[in-house]
Amino acid sequence: TGGDGQETAVVETEEAVSVLASITVSAEGKALHLSCLPVGSQVLLFDIQGRLLTRETASSQELSLTCENGGLYMVVVADQGQTRSIKIAL
Repeated sequence: TGGDGQETAVVETEEAVSVLASITVSAEGKALHLSCLPVGSQVLLFDIQGRLLTRETASSQELSLTCENGGLYMVVVADQGQTRSIKIAL
């Protein structure tokens, strides 16, 4: 449940293999919290129109991203030629 009382939905959009399968994403208010990230992986945040909002390199296994508005977002994590995409609603 998001901080504003709305239900938060996480939907997997691609099947992931190896270490990317253990990544978890949770939402609290307008913040996305990612854990179990491979250090050095690229984390990209897109809005529902496909616009890149944020690009981060994971310096640890934990990362938080802030979204300005509620809505649907796509988080893409890329590491060593593999990608995992996770759709999340805030």
